[in-house]
Amino acid sequence: MTMNTAIPALAGRTVVSIESIYLGDGDSSYHAVVIGEAGYERIGLGWDSRGADVNASASEIAAYAAHKAAQHEAWHAAQLAQAAQTEAWQESRAVKRGKLVIVARGRKVAKGTVGVVAWVGDSDWGTRVGLAIPGVDGLTYTAIGNLDVIEGPVPAPEARKPATVAQATVAALATLGGIPATWARMRDGSWGVRVTREVKVGDVVTVTSQSGKVADKAITGIAFKGQGYTLCYV
Repeated sequence: MTMNTAIPALAGRTVVSIESIYLGDGDSSYHAVVIGEAGYERIGLGWDSRGADVNASASEIAAYAAHKAAQHEAWHAAQLAQAAQTEAWQESRAVKRGKLVIVARGRKVAKGTVGVVAWVGDSDWGTRVGLAIPGVDGLTYTAIGNLDVIEGPVPAPEARKPATVAQATVAALATLGGIPATWARMRDGSWGVRVTREVKVGDVVTVTSQSGKVADKAITGIAFKGQGYTLCYV
């Protein structure tokens, strides 16, 4: 067994690996991985690893390799989980057909107006959204950046800001009571609904057409589950 006597910090230590960290511009910093009382320890070697040798047994080297692989796997799993969480967060806030939204910015449509997204499309002024608002004929259009998605129940007018909340709109939506949905053509040619929330057979959805008409329908079957939406029979 090599004793690594040339480097005092490694004297009497069991070295399982000599590793480097690239610092850029052609420079690297070296460290020795040694077996410590509480696990593996790293001892810095500076710019030069000469005089440091791996002196561990084959089984000790294999154990460290397995430890390092497990660490990498755990890191990779954490990265995937973080990416999935970020994607889910972005999806929950994406303005799409069938989602319940509130006007939070802009001037032409009163801030606080609540509606269901019935249409999304491009225009000379960027992406526009057509909102179906109870009691309002046709669709109300605004820029997509003016809208925020509402998750959960519609908040009461007095609990929301700014003070220009369209209270009649909120009250009208509250009377519908169903989960927001839009009409969708099914593979068999019949009409079903597209929902952006978790639903099950028996749930009641409030379906909004592109003309702004609304109707309550009960889900009779699940046809397809996609990323962020579900197609249902009614």
